[in-house]
Amino acid sequence: MTEWLLAANGDHFVGVSSAAQAWNRSVETIKKWEYRGVIPRTPFDWRGQRAYTVEQVEGIAEILDRYGALTWPIVAATKTVKISRESDRLQQRLVSEYLSRLE
Repeated sequence: MTEWLLAANGDHFVGVSSAAQAWNRSVETIKKWEYRGVIPRTPFDWRGQRAYTVEQVEGIAEILDRYGALTWPIVAATKTVKISRESDRLQQRLVSEYLSRLE
């Protein structure tokens, strides 16, 4: 079940539990991944909670899948540096596109 969060400008976001479900991980794992820099912390906030665009969730899912991090068990040699780099680039692009739409 997707938890939709509606921004004041009408944009739809999903919460961390929906992102975690899409990435086949627990909310705690997502928070650890952010803390360790495996994935970037979302710049979007929903009343003090993480909020993700659908594009963020789908894009990070593609990156995680490419490196075998969506399936159980996780491969011991998960390419966290490559995941981190690609996720950072994706996030920068998506945030830039998002902000340009607001102008």
